[in-house]
Amino acid sequence: MLVRQALGQGILKEVKSRQESLKRELEERLGTVLSGLFPERKNVKKQLKMLVDDAVELANMMAEEKALFLSEMIPIGERFNPVHMDTYDEGDGHVQLCMFPVFGLVVRSEGTVDTIKVLVKANVEIS
Repeated sequence: MLVRQALGQGILKEVKSRQESLKRELEERLGTVLSGLFPERKNVKKQLKMLVDDAVELANMMAEEKALFLSEMIPIGERFNPVHMDTYDEGDGHVQLCMFPVFGLVVRSEGTVDTIKVLVKANVEIS
């Protein structure tokens, strides 16, 4: 186990007891910001609760996992690569905008170069 992984697991044990109150506080803050963005006042608490709960659960699972994860925004101008990018545009040009990062797992083997297993492709707009 790497030092980074051991730290993540140790911190997770420490913060798990406080997560519920912190999640509710985050939902309240996000709700205040998001409700002001809509033309009419909307109650977004139910959706925020699901979003925050899922995000914290994913973060907890990643901290417990004995693996390294990678999240990266695709730089503007990079050539479109369907292996780690999705787009709704036609063609295979260059990235104009990255709307969601690529998310992957770093695979390490003795004596070889690290490889990345793509779990979620980046969502990009291309020229």
